[in-house]
Amino acid sequence: MRVMDLIKRPPITVPRGTSIRDAARLMADNGVGLLVIEDGQRVVGVISERDIVNAVARGVSESATVEQVGTTSGLVSVPSTATVYDVAAAMVRAKVRHVLVMDGERLVGVVSIRDIVGETKVLNALARLPEAEHGTGD
Repeated sequence: MRVMDLIKRPPITVPRGTSIRDAARLMADNGVGLLVIEDGQRVVGVISERDIVNAVARGVSESATVEQVGTTSGLVSVPSTATVYDVAAAMVRAKVRHVLVMDGERLVGVVSIRDIVGETKVLNALARLPEAEHGTGD
């Protein structure tokens, strides 16, 4: 199964300079846990619910910008031709719950661990992979 089979809607993006207050509102309105930060059409980072909660807990102002609080380096992405197994492996390696799906330099979607776990056919496909492809889980 290909990663594109998991993408059900366009990614939710915010421009650089957006306040974390507005980002939190956008997440709530769209029922997502991660926004992609863009500078024009270029991906420059991501911000998650967890990033915002941690920032608020540290006393960061709600007017702080998404790029001040989010992740702007070491972003985890896969090509649009990737398999679901490739996405799951990338998540495990990087210890993240969201992966950007790219077509070259163009963002085409975001896949979350929930997208993978919520699809019975995905879980069945992953379970059928030979042990040599996915290891023993140890």
